[in-house]
Amino acid sequence: MQNVTSERMHDYVFNAPLLLPGIPQAGLKFRFDADCPFHLRGMAARIPYDVRLKSQFGLQFVSMRWSGPDDDYRQTDYVPLNMLLGPYFGQIGNPSPVFPEVVFPRNGVTTIDLVYNGPFQSTLAGLQLFFRGVKKYPEGTASPYTYPEKQARAPLPFWYPLQVPNLAVTEPGLLNQPFAPENDSDFAFRFGQAGPVDGTYEVFMTLKDEAQKPYSNAPVHVDILFGRSLFLPTFPTGAALVSPVGPGASAPGLLVPEFYIPRNHKMWFDIQRFDLPYAGTVPVNYPLTFGGAKVFPG
Repeated sequence: MQNVTSERMHDYVFNAPLLLPGIPQAGLKFRFDADCPFHLRGMAARIPYDVRLKSQFGLQFVSMRWSGPDDDYRQTDYVPLNMLLGPYFGQIGNPSPVFPEVVFPRNGVTTIDLVYNGPFQSTLAGLQLFFRGVKKYPEGTASPYTYPEKQARAPLPFWYPLQVPNLAVTEPGLLNQPFAPENDSDFAFRFGQAGPVDGTYEVFMTLKDEAQKPYSNAPVHVDILFGRSLFLPTFPTGAALVSPVGPGASAPGLLVPEFYIPRNHKMWFDIQRFDLPYAGTVPVNYPLTFGGAKVFPG
């Protein structure tokens, strides 16, 4: 069952500095890992939810530009995030595509310029940028598992509903939670959904393979990684707030390439929650759904 692909999905998280209104933060550097090249294929952005409005008001006032590995900027000047990344800033599990992909070598660096043109009595804290793509490993080393040469039947679309019991309002790190497919089949993990209908806001996950090697350099907010089961918070557009249309439970975020988990094997995830500032939040049994297909070795 040696894998024939050299690609492994990976998310990079960049934590921006505090942004003061009208003052550019230029020449910010983000360095990718040294283990292999990174092929950038999607981007997203977010800020923490406003405690009162439960929105990300302020994000619409951020503009940026970014470069490839040779300081080769892809924009001549600052471009608003909602133009670069779409009306939902690449969230709800659907990062805005970067096409053609941009290849960063080992230890490659992107240069990021940011400016916040919001209300001049305010600052913007907590901006995160997400770079989604694949790490390109030598052939056959990205993962030890893939589809068997023979299958007893066609793959079966399948969902695994999970639950993290009694997730605290403040949970700095519930580590190494297991996920294992049923032992009658392998599982091709292709997409996910996260969270209850309402009542959680700042929840982050780190997905890991069987050897507990993470698929990201830092925890990723569930709005970026998967999308939530019902997306109640609104998005800022100009001076207005709009509800998302289309993405969500009917169109969950995709994991590309998929994660292949053989029967009698498992993967892991860490989960964090920081909801203390939000009124009315309580511990919850936090639902997750891992979707994809059962694969039946023949």
